[in-house]
Amino acid sequence: MEDSHPAILSAEQWDRLQEKMKENRRDGSSTQDNPSKYQNRYPLTGMLYCPHCGRTLRRRQGYKKRIEWLCSTYIEEGKQACPGVRIPDESASRQNITEPTVAEEVVKDGKKHYRYTAKEKFGSREREENTAPEAPGSGVLQGEYRPRRTAIKL
Repeated sequence: MEDSHPAILSAEQWDRLQEKMKENRRDGSSTQDNPSKYQNRYPLTGMLYCPHCGRTLRRRQGYKKRIEWLCSTYIEEGKQACPGVRIPDESASRQNITEPTVAEEVVKDGKKHYRYTAKEKFGSREREENTAPEAPGSGVLQGEYRPRRTAIKL
């Protein structure tokens, strides 16, 4: 039904508004037309990969507002699809990561370490870790110690 109620905008204003909305979509201001608008917001976005399923890690705010990188499959489909990996942002940010890298959690002697390996070398036998030099007197793996929390049900 046309002209059933008084118009808020004139026909000319309506046409200009519609044209402006099309222009904005072309400029990439719409997420539907440009899905990559919010991708690569952080330096490590798209650079870290899960050692179990091979998908990228996503930056999430975890417990007590700690920033962590988690496996995409684990986030979307749960533990049954991928055991996942959880890397603290402080650990990943300290690395000089400039190429796609597989980030692993490794528990050695009760301590959690993080190992960073170039994705292209991850499957081969010549695995080289992309980590900072190990401190004297520390564990076998280069990485960072992060104590594990344990909940006890009483």
